[in-house]
Amino acid sequence: MVEERDIAAFTFPFAAATAAAVYFSGIYARAVTALASASFIFAAAFLAILVHIASSGISLSRTGDIPGTGVRNPLFLIIATAIFCGLSCGFSGHLLSISDCEGSLMSFAGRLGQRMQDATDAMAFRNPRTNALVKALLTGNRSSLSPDTVQIFRSSGASHILALSGLHLGIIYGIVKKLLSLAGGSRLSRIAGSVLSIMICGFYTLSTGAGDSITRAFIFIALGESAAMFHRTRKLSRILMAGLLVHLTLFPTAVTSIGFQLSYAAMAGIAWIYPPLRDIWTISPEDEKSGAGIMYKIWSMAALSIACQASAGVLAWFHFGTFPQYFLLTNLLAAPIAGLLIPAALLCLACGTVFGSCPQIFLSITEFLSDSMTFILNVISGI
Repeated sequence: MVEERDIAAFTFPFAAATAAAVYFSGIYARAVTALASASFIFAAAFLAILVHIASSGISLSRTGDIPGTGVRNPLFLIIATAIFCGLSCGFSGHLLSISDCEGSLMSFAGRLGQRMQDATDAMAFRNPRTNALVKALLTGNRSSLSPDTVQIFRSSGASHILALSGLHLGIIYGIVKKLLSLAGGSRLSRIAGSVLSIMICGFYTLSTGAGDSITRAFIFIALGESAAMFHRTRKLSRILMAGLLVHLTLFPTAVTSIGFQLSYAAMAGIAWIYPPLRDIWTISPEDEKSGAGIMYKIWSMAALSIACQASAGVLAWFHFGTFPQYFLLTNLLAAPIAGLLIPAALLCLACGTVFGSCPQIFLSITEFLSDSMTFILNVISGI
């Protein structure tokens, strides 16, 4: 808990200051350069004081006077440093943004993304609506979806299934980890698997356009795999705060994106609301294989959905003025189908790319899952 408090003492003031600086920069653009320079100087000064205190062997978490330094309450210094670092980052985000860089890797990833879209369009599904839905799920391109289909997803509260996010990258990440685990369980194999997982997920993120939600998911995966390589604890709350810090450092202006805000709000619900909500009902290990175990899994999914809506739902209502009334039904019925549809669509894409055509059985399964999900969402939206 002490480590989480220390991380929070820096991360949240940093994020708040970055958001304030980005907002202020949009109003008073002429003052940005001076403010960025001033905040950078103050951040460097506070950081120098913190380094001096830490080098003296004194805990930065303690409160009260620090002998021989003349400094009172070093935790306050951490917060002050975070604020000025955030201001510097937010102001400089308008002056120089690394998110605007274009290179050979980005170009290659973009070409790969286009080829994925072309390959999904060429799949021999009976219903063109399946091609459009598969392309949206795998590449994020929703231009081929009919307005009726988009409205069905929006009305049923399933827009997050269409938006590339942790759901999609998490499924791909799970498949990659499963395949790489076949290499063995030695330390070298695990490290190589972690590096390859990060590279593959990162490249997929770039090929889909690197939206804020999927970028957040990639940062979480990269941090989790890095923690595993260095035998550190992979706790979601710590990864969330570290990911927020990294994300805003690299892309400070992303804080204004609705996708960024909703993605981190949902993860905050999963990290801090879901565990106590899930633990309202607990079962013994002996009951996990019985009917009670099935009901407990359903309850866990429901608790996860409620936790996400409790944190992100209010923000969505603030931005869009709507709240999905039947989100629980949607997440309990449609989300598991999406968890099967995405791997099935990836299998069809892989077969079509490698062998030139996909077996009809795979196409039929993918189309059945697509039709089933659309039918369920259509029913829910009509309630």
